[in-house]
Amino acid sequence: MGGIDVANGVVGAVLGMLFAVLFQQPLQNTWYRLQSRSTRAVRGLRQREESSPAWRTFSLGPLHTSALIVEGDGESAVPAEAVYIQVLDQPVELPSDMAGWRAEIEAESTRLRTEGRTPLWNGPRYAVESFDVSRTALDEQPEVHLRLRPTDYYTFLAAQQLDRRLADGTSPRSRYLDPDDPLMAPSFLQCSFAINVAVVTADDMLVISQRSDRVRTAPGVWNSSVNEGMSRHIDSSGRSAPDLYAVARRGCGRNYP
Repeated sequence: MGGIDVANGVVGAVLGMLFAVLFQQPLQNTWYRLQSRSTRAVRGLRQREESSPAWRTFSLGPLHTSALIVEGDGESAVPAEAVYIQVLDQPVELPSDMAGWRAEIEAESTRLRTEGRTPLWNGPRYAVESFDVSRTALDEQPEVHLRLRPTDYYTFLAAQQLDRRLADGTSPRSRYLDPDDPLMAPSFLQCSFAINVAVVTADDMLVISQRSDRVRTAPGVWNSSVNEGMSRHIDSSGRSAPDLYAVARRGCGRNYP
């Protein structure tokens, strides 16, 4: 039995050495490739997590929109007293190579009026200079800080021509908009502040509205329940800052009296 055990041991050792010589390097190479791939995959996930924006799109049940949520979870309300608004005196100015676009819109409105047709509406609006979110010291509830500038609807219409070519071949979209950080857009591209409200009925039905065919922007498009533009004339009595909740109530009262 001892001779057989020795023979088995020698055969096992020889086979072990043979397998080690034949397969050690391929196994090491395979392990190295798997380790490298897993390391790159983890590094890539971390980079995507670090570089990807934190924005979420607004959704209501199974309905998903392209509107971005920059604060809140869509369920907890930010109280009116936690919204701080400062209105600056200096109005928004378009860049020099876009100012002519507004002049074209104004000239078109003058032509329509001369022809006895309905001119393009131009109302006093607000542009967003900056938007910041902080937290209260004790309970860490959100506080929203808005800085607004005066503007008008013609400026908004001119600035909405995002893909129109400028003299250097660029467009307002490529020159001024960062898709990963939309809040960094200049104020002249944020110059029609509106309040949107989602109205849900008691039987869990979402009310939607359709825009008029006579409006200049997105005519006939299905829209949120309430889309009420903020007006400097209506929503600011004297020099006081507007109240976002009052704008929402006005919009609800106008659409659902």
